[in-house]
Amino acid sequence: GQRVVAVHEPCHSRYGLEGSGGIEITSVMGLEIAHMEQGCCGLGAGSFIASPELYRELSDRALERLVESGADTLVTTCAGCLLQWRSLVGRAGIELDVVHPLQLLGPDSSG
Repeated sequence: GQRVVAVHEPCHSRYGLEGSGGIEITSVMGLEIAHMEQGCCGLGAGSFIASPELYRELSDRALERLVESGADTLVTTCAGCLLQWRSLVGRAGIELDVVHPLQLLGPDSSG
């Protein structure tokens, strides 16, 4: 069936670092886009070091947003966020692919 994709826009893209831009994924790629409320995945600003409590709060909320989206795939352009999401999904035991957008274009992109 058709992939249902949620898009995580990294904090540095959402908060305007020059030269960074959002992810633009369209239905032209044959994907259904799931709405996901944007927010920090928990890795931002070193929260895991500076404040373990804040890290847990951000991470738990991120996972809730992802589950609420109904997606079976999450895409993000940030390598740090990618690793963080894979860790969160793995620890929660959720069956969900976490990929870079370019991976959606590869030979295995049909699901």
